Amino acid sequence: MVERRQAFLAAVLVIIVLAAVGISWFLVLPTVDFWLDPNYYFLREEDGWVTVNWQSNASAAGTFTPINCKNTGLLPANFEITIAFSGAAFSKDTPMPYQQINETAARFTFAVGGFQEKKADVHFTILNDAQFSISLSIASDQALLRVANAQKSSLPWDRSYRDLYYSFYDNRFVAAVIS
Repeated sequence: MVERRQAFLAAVLVIIVLAAVGISWFLVLPTVDFWLDPNYYFLREEDGWVTVNWQSNASAAGTFTPINCKNTGLLPANFEITIAFSGAAFSKDTPMPYQQINETAARFTFAVGGFQEKKADVHFTILNDAQFSISLSIASDQALLRVANAQKSSLPWDRSYRDLYYSFYDNRFVAAVIS
């Protein structure tokens, strides 16, 4: 009888430990999501380009796109996001800090606290009036940092908002399809 009770208590203790580890894995450890906002389009005007937000209809001179990132864990996250352009070039009009890699890429360092979001506006110059693309990648030397899946839960669910293609024919960004 005593042995059964001890075995039962040991089993309950193991279940409690596993549950605590599971909870810490999903809630405590930093989980980073990062994406580009597809709600922008670009218009050529007499003095240059204008960026317009589809949702708010707000416009600003020049061409830029925000890098968005979110930490859904309790612990802080430290990482670097590299943005690369094809058919466009990185612009030094981008607010510091960043590290320019070459004419078409730059690296941004983020320190995001638990359950926080941050964004950085990245300015660029359009080189190809037919289309261009922007892609993001992440790197970190932080142990136990998890990166969220590129696939979003909102519609369309099978898209990656880390790789956007812009077509001037449609005047809109198209997210890459995840296969």
